[in-house]
Amino acid sequence: MKYDIAIVGGGIMGSSIAHHLTRDGRAGAVCVIEPDATYEWAATTRGAGGVRQLFSLPENIEMSKYSLAFYRDFAEAMAVDGKPAPIDFREQGYLFIVDWPGVAQLEDNFQLQTSLGVGAELLDRAALAARFPSLDADDVAMAVHSPEDGWIDPYSAVQ
Repeated sequence: MKYDIAIVGGGIMGSSIAHHLTRDGRAGAVCVIEPDATYEWAATTRGAGGVRQLFSLPENIEMSKYSLAFYRDFAEAMAVDGKPAPIDFREQGYLFIVDWPGVAQLEDNFQLQTSLGVGAELLDRAALAARFPSLDADDVAMAVHSPEDGWIDPYSAVQ
């Protein structure tokens, strides 16, 4: 068979690319080449599956916002014959913490993230300690918390 597009690697990134290229039919014939059909040695099956929006580049933030919505609705969107495809999406948030040398960069990133619609909150040491009392914040200068971010099971998403 002749293919218009070949994707090397069928992990979560390759599978996602194949899905998004083929869902409207305009991409032509797409082939995914995955040398490890069991995914035993693939990075996808060994990854934590974090889905976060706390990045420092607008392009990454926008892609992550899309990913978060996509994975939040994944079970229904990827259902087969009405049977949901669960990936155990859990909205548990992400927390980035920095010491004093990292404060300026964290604040700049926070301003960019919130300007692009990320629901994040900037926390000084006192606010961090109040919000997360189990965390020893003595050596933390500042943090950013994004409560809408979460985690998936990457292997389930590929399957």
